[in-house]
Amino acid sequence: MQTEQTPIALQTITVPAGQRINITLADGTNVWLNSGSKLIYSNRFDKENRVVKLEGEGYFEVTRHEGIPFKVETPAYAVLVK
Repeated sequence: MQTEQTPIALQTITVPAGQRINITLADGTNVWLNSGSKLIYSNRFDKENRVVKLEGEGYFEVTRHEGIPFKVETPAYAVLVK
């Protein structure tokens, strides 16, 4: 039996050299990205699916949602905020 999986579209935010940006994710989390950084997350990012991938430097003010952790994945490690 085969099942078809819907491809998941990814959103990518890339910060040009010499700039910094601040964004607010769909769950209310604020993210500041430093020059040359990249943030990747699913277009299904919401209160149920809170996983982002970070390349470079970022500062996160995570909005708390009881029982739904926020996860930041980097090439070296992953950080889980409960």
